[in-house]
Amino acid sequence: MLNYDNTLKSINNDLDDLKESFEDVGSIEDGVSILNNLTNNYDKKSATLSSENVIYGNAMANLRASMEDRFGNYVKFNGDDLFVDYSYTQMDANDAIRKALEESINTYNSYKEKRQNNDKELRKLDKER
Repeated sequence: MLNYDNTLKSINNDLDDLKESFEDVGSIEDGVSILNNLTNNYDKKSATLSSENVIYGNAMANLRASMEDRFGNYVKFNGDDLFVDYSYTQMDANDAIRKALEESINTYNSYKEKRQNNDKELRKLDKER
């Protein structure tokens, strides 16, 4: 994910620079060139966010399958929503198993939140275009 973070930072910096230079356009040709560059950068950002969402979706699906297999008595899914039966805290198992379930829950929710944030960013990007 670090690659995507670095790519998005670079694209965002380019977009900011292009927006600033758009304010100081000296000719129609310069304006058209800047507008084309803005469009290309919006396309890059959109593609990067979409690609990242595919990775998050795959990671969520893999984690979901693992959680259903290992902790099926304590987790249920409705679409991407995770429901946890917190009676797992009372299960007759060692702390490592409970910690593994809690870590899986936290990781799944983190991926879901990141994907939702990317979706919000994509909607915002569509409005900026």
